[in-house]
Amino acid sequence: MDIKLTLGKTANVNAVIYRLNGQKVKTLVSGERMSGVYNLRWNRRDNNNNRVASGIYLIRVSSDNNVKTAKVALIK
Repeated sequence: MDIKLTLGKTANVNAVIYRLNGQKVKTLVSGERMSGVYNLRWNRRDNNNNRVASGIYLIRVSSDNNVKTAKVALIK
């Protein structure tokens, strides 16, 4: 699964996948990124490299003062 991220300026960026119960599944990005377009890829694995189950997940992307959350369905 690919997630497109566009930054207009250099910013601290965090992109994290969560289960609906709030449990962190995978950190995709954490740290400063320069302006530009990024394609973040989630390989459907958690931080321990285990495959995750089908279900609904939340993707939360924050950069400086902006926060966006999207709900995604993972179907195997």
